[in-house]
Amino acid sequence: MIGNKIRKMRELRNLTQEYVAEHLGMTQQNYSKLEKSESFLSEERLQKIAQILEVSIEDIKNFDERIVFSQHHFTFRENAINVLNNDIILKEIKTVYEARIDDLQNEVRYLRQLVAKLLFENP
Repeated sequence: MIGNKIRKMRELRNLTQEYVAEHLGMTQQNYSKLEKSESFLSEERLQKIAQILEVSIEDIKNFDERIVFSQHHFTFRENAINVLNNDIILKEIKTVYEARIDDLQNEVRYLRQLVAKLLFENP
């Protein structure tokens, strides 16, 4: 179901239901119903969710968690680890991590500005 795919992609982005709900202008409880497929999900709302997750609607519809979480197989041979992987999945995971790093860097910049402002206003 698309709701479950949205949930998994949100979790990979390390976003909370509250965060996504706030950006959609709805309560966390109503957003939770979307992820559980207990509520109608319009194409417009799906587009907004895709924007929040920084993916396309097609990425959401085609998301397969089994591929993401089962593409790494470890084999031990003569003290070496051979990792078999899928380059497409690794690129997707890299994109998710890079976006998360960008988000955290933006948050650090914002917090530094806030601290500097507070220090300047209250010497």
